[in-house]
Amino acid sequence: MKLPQILRDLDFLTKQWIQFAGEWSNKGRPQCGTGVPLSLPERLHLSNFNLWNLENEVRRVGNPATQTANIKRMIDLENNRRNQLIEQIDEWLLVELRQDITHRDAQFHTETLGSILDRISVLCLRVHHFKDKVKSDSNDGDAADKLMRSEGTLVNLIEATQYLIEEVMNGSKKLFITVFLKDYTQET
Repeated sequence: MKLPQILRDLDFLTKQWIQFAGEWSNKGRPQCGTGVPLSLPERLHLSNFNLWNLENEVRRVGNPATQTANIKRMIDLENNRRNQLIEQIDEWLLVELRQDITHRDAQFHTETLGSILDRISVLCLRVHHFKDKVKSDSNDGDAADKLMRSEGTLVNLIEATQYLIEEVMNGSKKLFITVFLKDYTQET
C-alpha cells in the first residue's frame, strides 16, 4: 500500500498552498480548466480562496441589495463545489488507502481526511492574509498576533493529521465518507 503523495508531506503542502494564495491574489482568481490541470486538493484550495474573496465582497459596505444577493448565490454555488470536492477527495483517499482501513477492530475517525484538508486550506489562507497585513503595516499588533496564532493552529493541525495517518496506516483507526446533505443549489 502506497500512501498518496499529498499525505506524505503536509508541511510541503501547506507552504505550497500559502504560496498559491499569494500568486492567486496577485494575478486575480484563476479558474479551473484554464490550461493547467489542478489536483483535487488544489481545486479544493482554489474553492476556499474563491469563497474567501466572495465573503469579502459580500461584506463590502455600500453594495446594492441585488449585488449582495448575487454574491450570496455565488457563495452558495462555491460552497456546493467545495463540498463536492471534499467528498471526491474522501472517495479518492479511501480507494488509495482501502487495504489499510479494513481492520475490524479499528475505531472510526469521525472527521474525514477531505474535511481536514479543507481546514488546512482555510488556515493556509488565514496565514497568507495575516502575513500580507503584517507586511503592509508592521505596527499592526493585532494582525501579528493573529498570524502567530494561525501558524500555531496550522502546525497543531498538521501534527494531529500526521498522527491520524499513522493510526490509519497501522490499522488502529479507519475512515469513512461523510455525505453532505445540504443542497446549495435549491431555490427557496
